[in-house]
Amino acid sequence: MDDMRYFTKIYELVLKLQNCGAGGMTKREIADFMGCSMKTVERKTTELERLFGTAFIRGAGYPATFRIKSARLPKSVSFNANDVSVLRNAAAVMRNRNRSEEAGTLSLLAEKVQILLDDRESRSSEALAGAESTVNCPAPRRKIDASTVDLIKEAIKTWTAVSIDYTVKRSRRTHTFTLCPYGILHSDRNSYLLAADYDNQGRENVHFFILSNIRKIAFADKKFIMPENFSVDDFIKDMFGMYNEKPIDVEWLFSPQVADEAAQFVFHSSQTTEKRPDGSLLVRFRAGGVLDMAWHLYTWGKEVKVVKPRNFWKRVELAEQNRWG
Repeated sequence: MDDMRYFTKIYELVLKLQNCGAGGMTKREIADFMGCSMKTVERKTTELERLFGTAFIRGAGYPATFRIKSARLPKSVSFNANDVSVLRNAAAVMRNRNRSEEAGTLSLLAEKVQILLDDRESRSSEALAGAESTVNCPAPRRKIDASTVDLIKEAIKTWTAVSIDYTVKRSRRTHTFTLCPYGILHSDRNSYLLAADYDNQGRENVHFFILSNIRKIAFADKKFIMPENFSVDDFIKDMFGMYNEKPIDVEWLFSPQVADEAAQFVFHSSQTTEKRPDGSLLVRFRAGGVLDMAWHLYTWGKEVKVVKPRNFWKRVELAEQNRWG
């Protein structure tokens, strides 16, 4: 059975379990409906119980029966095919970015919403499912242990310090750190733990730790205080890319040939733009991260010129030297 037919059958089973009345369905009835083995029924009923929680009702009699209690939403709350499509696309993006845990959660949420659609919206949702996709660009993806992310999130919620064995990128040596985890940051290349050393806490002492370089992690028997009003978005607002550097004033001049295209880009949240009489476009912003800036500038070739800072390419050279030691 191909994936689409399989998920359609699961969806039909959920609808049947919702509409089978108080008597429910036995495992044998489910197996006959699905055209599968009793062992598969065992696995699927366990998954459905996890998915629907207390709405999945297991009868106490013999043979055991199963049903799903239909949800009754307020009339002011409704979903449509586009809602399901957005969730499925978001799951695909997360999967492409090696964030399998979030992808799984979004996929489950999409199926939950799908069940709440009326017949017309449900058919529209299935039509959209085959009409939209995301490009899975070939690129190296670092393996991230989902249990590591789970532990970090729990530590953030409970303000508990963590102990990690971490391999430093430059030296390739593994060290042990006791950290106060403040947040997690995802990028196209890596995902990072933002944390401060337990003995040197505060937002001014935050360091970036690549999640895939964490070899071992555990709760430390210590509590910490989260910096007041700390948010990852606020912390990275002066960054261009992933290099946490002191922000500088930047000006890029795009040629008339690419000015219209460049005007469609948001290079940084602080940017302002100025269309010149000759048709060129001047973009100004304030941020740190010259290496990431340089990598992006290369994609524009000779159609862009760095006006400020004047020593920009010298800064890039020094940053490259520091990056590789």
